[in-house]
Amino acid sequence: MYVKIFVYFCTMGIIQRIQSVFSKRSSLENPSVNLVEWLNGGNTNATKVNVTKDTALSVSAAWRCENLIAGSVASLPCAVYEVTEQGRKALPNHPISRLLKAPSQFYTGFTFMERMVKSLASNGNGIAVIRYDNSGNITSLDLPTGQVKAKIIDGYLVYEIKGYDSFVFADDVIHFVGFGDDPFWGKSPLQVHSENLGISIAANNFAATYFGNGGTIAGVLKTDKTLTAQQKIDLSAAWQRKYGGKNSNSTAVLDLGIDYKPVGSKPQESQLLEARQFQVEEIARIYGVPLHLLFAMDKATHNNIEVMNATYVQHTLTTYI
Repeated sequence: MYVKIFVYFCTMGIIQRIQSVFSKRSSLENPSVNLVEWLNGGNTNATKVNVTKDTALSVSAAWRCENLIAGSVASLPCAVYEVTEQGRKALPNHPISRLLKAPSQFYTGFTFMERMVKSLASNGNGIAVIRYDNSGNITSLDLPTGQVKAKIIDGYLVYEIKGYDSFVFADDVIHFVGFGDDPFWGKSPLQVHSENLGISIAANNFAATYFGNGGTIAGVLKTDKTLTAQQKIDLSAAWQRKYGGKNSNSTAVLDLGIDYKPVGSKPQESQLLEARQFQVEEIARIYGVPLHLLFAMDKATHNNIEVMNATYVQHTLTTYI
């Protein structure tokens, strides 16, 4: 009798919960879900550079930081233990142990954890969906490839995932929430530090253009004659063809009263390199990765490398773990 009543109330509770969620009588969307649109569309900043999760990873320092953190955590052992009077006892044949080794038929346990931590490092959130069979046993852990939004609907935390037909309850989601002031959604380092990353991307773009143009920006051509628009175009094309690119250091022979005046590119090159080196330090600060692990060895010594390695494990990796 008591069992029947208990089952009845449990069943009714589930039905009411589902009905209340999908009826959407009062829906409150988490304000931080705007991050989803930002991560996919990016935003411009003072540098006029569009920063997205893809363009940010075009910066080698950011790529190395995320790759290093994700790989470091994923390479650690993850097992299921039973607590006994004699201490911990490993359970390698436990269903969850097998699940951790192969969360899905499409990827290994290392790939799963690496992608979760990588998403946490860049997006501020690592999310996986728990899949069950008809008996209620966990069969796989799926990594969503589409947009994910966290929402509070009638007091329940649910997730709206692109490609899924319905909301997914928080009970069926593994969600690593990164640092931030929102308990349901972590802040993205890429969004918070878009200005810093924008400078790095702008510096890369400028460097590519600067060195790609070769000799054309090393000086100006001056003449006291009046040239037509077409003559200017022809002169510029001829100069680029003869003295640009791989011929940028060759000797020019000029006539028609044309004078070549260098504008001094060495200071520009020096400032560009200094700016790019400083941005490596800025990105290292954002992710909490020591400079020597980004192969910036100009300030490295045997003593500080040992200390920084310990600091990286204690303050950066431990947070993720």
